[in-house]
Formats: sequence, C-alpha cells, structure tokens
Amino acid sequence: LSKDAYTPLDNVVSTNTSNVKDIIVNSSNYISTNKELTKEFLSLGIGIENMEFYSVLKVAKSFGIKAKGIFVVTNYCDNNAHKEFLANRVKAMQMIEEMFHANE
Repeated sequence: LSKDAYTPLDNVVSTNTSNVKDIIVNSSNYISTNKELTKEFLSLGIGIENMEFYSVLKVAKSFGIKAKGIFVVTNYCDNNAHKEFLANRVKAMQMIEEMFHANE
C-alpha cells in the first residue's frame, strides 16, 4: 500500500468457480494490527488474512489439484488479534465440525 515492499513471487491464487465470490486473502508471515491499514486492504478487495492456506492453494495449483477452503473468522486484524484468536479458536473448530456433521 505504501510501496515500501514488493515480492518477486506470483502471489495471487484465485478460484475458478461461479458459485463462490472471490475474496483476496492476504497471506504473509505477519498479521496486521493497524486498523487503518486493514481498512485500506478492504478497499482493495483483500478480505481476510491467513498465513497457511496460500501455500496449500499454491501447491494444489502446481499439481492441478482442485482445492477449497472453509474458514471461520476468529478475530479482527487489530491490536487484540492474537488474544481474540486464542479466545475464539475452539468455538471456530466446533463450528466447522458441526457443519461437516450436518452434511453427512
């Protein structure tokens, strides 16, 4: 956003499905804590941050494997991000588990 960094990587992986809205995932080694910065991300269509799933999608794309992700948002990207994540992670796992059992 401030042109203070760059990446030589092809760092965008997108879905090719018509029934899912594409949301850009910020996938770096950092979680944002600045609310003003995350508002700017939203204005660019970057809706969530996830450090792990980008690598899953990138490998799947390299091997021609279809992949999907299911996410439950556990926290906002701000100064309380880690504390909120720790407080909400068990509930998030339960919600995903319940969704899978509902579809059995």
